[in-house]
Amino acid sequence: MEYTRVLIASKDPASLQDYKKLFLQRGYSVIGTAKDGLTALNEVREKRPDLIILDYELPKLNGLEVAKIIEENKLASVLLIASQENKEIIEITLYLTAEMALANFNRIRQLEKELEELKGSLESRKKIERAKGILMQQSHISEEEAFKRLQKISMDKRTSMEKIAEAIILTKA
Repeated sequence: MEYTRVLIASKDPASLQDYKKLFLQRGYSVIGTAKDGLTALNEVREKRPDLIILDYELPKLNGLEVAKIIEENKLASVLLIASQENKEIIEITLYLTAEMALANFNRIRQLEKELEELKGSLESRKKIERAKGILMQQSHISEEEAFKRLQKISMDKRTSMEKIAEAIILTKA
């Protein structure tokens, strides 16, 4: 079983221990802790966690600054925690969390679209390869000649090579 590697950064030692205990109890691997933003950033670069939990109010570099650097460099997923006493910080972290969630959703959607395009391209390529094989076998020609023949038919008929390949495969079946 592979564990999610977590790094926790908080200026408050009690919070560090509470967060660490919480994540360990839920099966995460806590690979480190930091008491300030600069140390947290160095630890992220060195240890490469999957997730970093950041207290907003970190010394040296605040959690928001660290989160921005981590996000810009795509180093890890970030969860920013704000103390309940500061409404302004809660609003900022809520906004940042929403922005990160939307960015991640859009990134996933784009990757899924690219994956579907690649799958389609691969399927098309498989059909073309199969049709080339049929042409090579039936006409006793080289692979290069079979490909050129597919290209010529495609251009002459103003149809995609995939459609021509499908027609050749269907006539063979």
